[in-house]
Amino acid sequence: MRPALAALAVAVATVCLPAVAGADEPGFVTPPTFARAKALEPAASYVAGKPAQVWCTKTYASWNSFVRQVFGVSEPGANGMALPGGAALYIAPDECNNLLFAVQADPQDANAAVKALAGPIETLTHEAIHLRGESDEGITDCDAMHEMPGVAVRHFHITPGKHLRALMAAAWIYHRQSPAAYTAVC
Repeated sequence: MRPALAALAVAVATVCLPAVAGADEPGFVTPPTFARAKALEPAASYVAGKPAQVWCTKTYASWNSFVRQVFGVSEPGANGMALPGGAALYIAPDECNNLLFAVQADPQDANAAVKALAGPIETLTHEAIHLRGESDEGITDCDAMHEMPGVAVRHFHITPGKHLRALMAAAWIYHRQSPAAYTAVC
């Protein structure tokens, strides 16, 4: 999660939201406007160290409604969400679209788009680390920054060398613009 209210999200999602048939997390509602992004699940599972589902929505109206449901308020900086120890992560529309492009792209096209992919790959990696059980946003984001190169090369067709360096330079800029809770560790 990118918003500063991460701990509140976990509490709200695990205590206040009713379970529904087909929900992916006990006590957590996956909105009907979300669809599984199965092409992203190998990357998320690789990072999480266990099977992981990835859910995306096509519209920001649906994403913002979901974020409001979880947080009780609008959180415009939220690009992804996962419950620590859970089995599913949720990604905002633009980030999801960029990730789906990269996972299915020719390596030349993915390498040409490294700056646009930095934030989305970091978001997916960050949220997948939450699935391991980590709830501290600073530790999660620091781990994500250090695991990102392997994820980018292995799952998103980024080639080692200048393209990976460009991706990580953009990712560190993205990271440093995050709220203090995300940057306190590294």
